[in-house]
Amino acid sequence: FLCFIYIYILLLLFFFFEVTGIKMTSVYFYTGVSGIIDFPEFTAVGLVDEGQFMYFDSNTKKAVPKTEWIRKNVGEDYWNREAQIDIKAHQIFKITIQNIKVHFNQSDRNVQFCLFHC
Repeated sequence: FLCFIYIYILLLLFFFFEVTGIKMTSVYFYTGVSGIIDFPEFTAVGLVDEGQFMYFDSNTKKAVPKTEWIRKNVGEDYWNREAQIDIKAHQIFKITIQNIKVHFNQSDRNVQFCLFHC
């Protein structure tokens, strides 16, 4: 049940759109964990046509290009905006997971993990 609540909330963070002209699909996967040491609390991965083009995690707080074509065609301002979006998504995750812990009377020692994807 807890995972379903979290999936519903992550639906608000999930972006899916199709670019016309050259048919391409862009999808972002957000993953959040709580209570796991030495693992980023929040990660975001961007895919275009099922190939990863970007990565963000809450430890580095940076959006990183993962392909040469995106490095060549997108400027630094794009990566700064992407990082800000992902930082806000991480903040929403932290608030959401705290509310879920309170609602279900969970302590910080329990681990909540949910991965949303289509």
